[in-house]
Amino acid sequence: MHLPLTFAACLLAEYQKYQADDPQIGALSSNHFGYDGSPGPDIYPGKIDLFGYPGPVRPPQLRGIFIPGCPFFIKRDVFLNSGGFCEHIFLYGDDTDLSWRLGLMGYHNYSAPSIHFYHYNSASLPGFPPRKIYYFIYATLVAIYNNYSWWVMPLVLTLSCIYS
Repeated sequence: MHLPLTFAACLLAEYQKYQADDPQIGALSSNHFGYDGSPGPDIYPGKIDLFGYPGPVRPPQLRGIFIPGCPFFIKRDVFLNSGGFCEHIFLYGDDTDLSWRLGLMGYHNYSAPSIHFYHYNSASLPGFPPRKIYYFIYATLVAIYNNYSWWVMPLVLTLSCIYS
């Protein structure tokens, strides 16, 4: 990952602007680009469908349900009060889990389209090997289990079998 030298200062300044308009801001993310300058995965900022799968939210709707795990800004007290990252999620979903929790706590997550970072996509697990798919599904199920009542899990599993 490459962050421009002014990245942290710019992200903090944007956070303060957003906070002036919305004191319930939870986290602020930035725009993701590949090293070649091409846009990153089209899921930032994001929404999540019924099955926990991320999808795009386009400007001017800059408020999304979740923020990407690298990099974003969140106040320390908000992070600690939310419980932070789930220790049971290894890859692909710790950010989603945290974002859901922030939303359930009444916080709003935003994206700052003017702030950019550069990231090599799929460096951990290139392509879609079975292990990557496992991590995606596992993280989604853990996030649902962590953030909702126990009875939601059978409902989501049933619906995902019906609609997949």
